[in-house]
Amino acid sequence: MNIAKPSRKLHYIFIILTVLTIVGIVLGLLFFTPKAATPSATTAVSTIKTTGQTKQEPEKPVVPSFDKKRLSTTDPSSLWVVVNKSHKITPAEYTPGDLSYTTNGVLVSGQILPDLNALIAAAGAKGVTLPIISGYRSYANQTTLYNNYVAQYGQAVTDTISARPGHSEHQLGLAVDLGTPSNPGCSLKACFATTAEGVWLATHAQEYGFIVRYTAENTDITGYDPEGWHIRYIGRELAAEMKSQNITSLETFFDISGGKVYAN
Repeated sequence: MNIAKPSRKLHYIFIILTVLTIVGIVLGLLFFTPKAATPSATTAVSTIKTTGQTKQEPEKPVVPSFDKKRLSTTDPSSLWVVVNKSHKITPAEYTPGDLSYTTNGVLVSGQILPDLNALIAAAGAKGVTLPIISGYRSYANQTTLYNNYVAQYGQAVTDTISARPGHSEHQLGLAVDLGTPSNPGCSLKACFATTAEGVWLATHAQEYGFIVRYTAENTDITGYDPEGWHIRYIGRELAAEMKSQNITSLETFFDISGGKVYAN
């Protein structure tokens, strides 16, 4: 039995259809493959916000500012009292109620003893000896001292080196004068600042709540010539704050008047 062979025409049609099918599949793959969805603007913003929240650093604690009004600057029993030629002690013959003796028998306010002892011990550990020459002086004692200076130098000179009665920090019991065994010739003199004792005090006194009260840089403010041996106790908190602000006088820190001329 003879089977009829497909015509040449049908053969060509089959080839064409096959080619078209293949081309269609290729074009479909090229142009109709679904694309990944592009995040909308809203989504992008949300992502950024979320990312920001995830990486947000913890808030820094708020450090309270130093309260300059926490202690009185006029009450003579306050560690922060300011006494100078413009501000006298009131009452004039005030006497601290907590006077105590140092190890070498000098009277001071009991408030300063722990840190005074710590300061002297720390200096000693570094080979610096700081003998206490003078501490508390009563109104009567200051009167005698001042009058003796006036008789020797005259009042104008005396007012640059010694406080008038009622204007002395020594009457508060918060100030001490220190000696200089390494160079006795500079005891209670301007050159004290250049001695081992003077240098150590200028560098470390504030660590123990004291300041060198009368320095060359603040003479016009405090009203007195430099006294590197005279340290005044103000407490470690205030001393540290003044050091952090690079302020060397109580008048400047508390914005209180001073000067070289007595106001009362």
